Amino acid sequence: MQFVIHFRDLPGIKDWLNASIPGNGVVFVTPPEMTNQDEPTPESLPLFEKDLAAAIHTAETAQHADPTAVSAVSWDSLCKSIMSVFSARLYPKSNEHYHGQ
Repeated sequence: MQFVIHFRDLPGIKDWLNASIPGNGVVFVTPPEMTNQDEPTPESLPLFEKDLAAAIHTAETAQHADPTAVSAVSWDSLCKSIMSVFSARLYPKSNEHYHGQ
């Protein structure tokens, strides 16, 4: 079983993941408070460790989508979509040169 623990919940990420990959298995954890870019404050670590342990347990015990479900949002899929758009613009009368296959 695959699962992902993610520490940043950027605006729109959860909504996009849930719409694009239902049952994606991503569990978000709030990062510890930081004194600088790579140094957490010592007092924030106990809560962070507790939250991280809970997220790992949640991810391990949850039922998730088939790992192949992410193929729609893979780099390969993105490149095929881009090539399809370029092909349609370069060859508008004959869109047979590239069909994203």
